[in-house]
Amino acid sequence: MIKQRWHSYRNPILLLPTVAQTSQGNPDLPGHLHSLAIGLKDRYKRLGDIADLQAALENCRIVIELTPKEDPALPSRLDALAMCLMERYENLGDFKDLEAGLTCSQSAVAQTAKGNIYLARYLQTLAIWLRIRYQRLMEPQDLEAALQHNQTVIAITPEGHPDLSRRLESLARCFRMQYLISGNLKNLEGALQTRRKLVQCTPIDHPDLPGNLQSLSVSLTDRYQRYGDLKDLEDALENDQKTVHLTPEGHPDLPGYLQSLAISFTVRYRRLKKLSDLEAAIQNNEVAVAQTPNSHPHLHLYYLPI
Repeated sequence: MIKQRWHSYRNPILLLPTVAQTSQGNPDLPGHLHSLAIGLKDRYKRLGDIADLQAALENCRIVIELTPKEDPALPSRLDALAMCLMERYENLGDFKDLEAGLTCSQSAVAQTAKGNIYLARYLQTLAIWLRIRYQRLMEPQDLEAALQHNQTVIAITPEGHPDLSRRLESLARCFRMQYLISGNLKNLEGALQTRRKLVQCTPIDHPDLPGNLQSLSVSLTDRYQRYGDLKDLEDALENDQKTVHLTPEGHPDLPGYLQSLAISFTVRYRRLKKLSDLEAAIQNNEVAVAQTPNSHPHLHLYYLPI
C-alpha cells in the first residue's frame, strides 16, 4: 500500500531504484524515502515543478507514518515535512499548510533534548513558521515567540556555523517587524546590530552580501528617521552604493537596489538641499525603471515622485 503511494509519482531522481528495491518493513525504507523527499524538494526549488513538491510531501508523510515515536530520527523527519509544507504554503497560500507545518515544527522541537546539535535548526524552522503566521493573522504573540526562538537559535549557534548568516537574517527581520509595530528602541537597535554582524560574517564574494548590505541600509534609515543623526543617513547611502556596485548587470534584484539607492539620495537631498543628490536620485530611479520588466509587480513603485 505504502509503495503504491510513492510509486504513483513519475521517476524523479536516481534514488528511486534504491527505494524500489527496499522491501516494505525493511528498517532502511524510511531513511531512503526521507532522502528521496529531500531530493525532490531541492529539485522543486531549482526547477519549480510543483509535482516534485507534491511528491516530496507525500514521501515525508509516509516517512512519519513509518518512523516509531521513540526513533531519534523523528524530529529531523518532522522538520523536513515542515519545510516542504512551508514551500507549498509560500506557493499556494493554503492556511491548512501553515497550521500543519507549525504543528510539525512544534513537535520536532518538543522531541529534541537541550544540547542536541540539531535543536537550533528545528527552532529556526519554528520561528519562521511563527513569523509567517503573524504575517497572516497579525497576532502579536506569534511575533514575540518568533523573536524569542530566533534569539535562542543565535545563542546556541557557534561562530563559523554555515547557517549562521541565515539565522542572523531571520533574527534581524523579527527585530525590525517588532520595532515597526511597537516603536521599541531595543528592537530598533537589535535589528541594526544583528544586520551589522550579518554583514561582517558575509564574505566579500558571497552572493548574499548585496542583499545583506541593503538590509543594513534599511535599518540605518530606520534609525535616522527616529533620531535624525546624519551619520546614519550617510552610512545607509554608502551601503546602498556598495550594494549596487556588487550586483551584476541583469541581476533580478538590481532594479530594487537602484530604487533603494535613489530613495537614500532623495532623503539626503531633503536634508542638505544638494542638487547633485537630487540628480543622482533621478538618474538611479530612471535606470531602475529601464531595467524592470513591464510585467513586474513593483514597477509602479519606481514611478513614484522623487
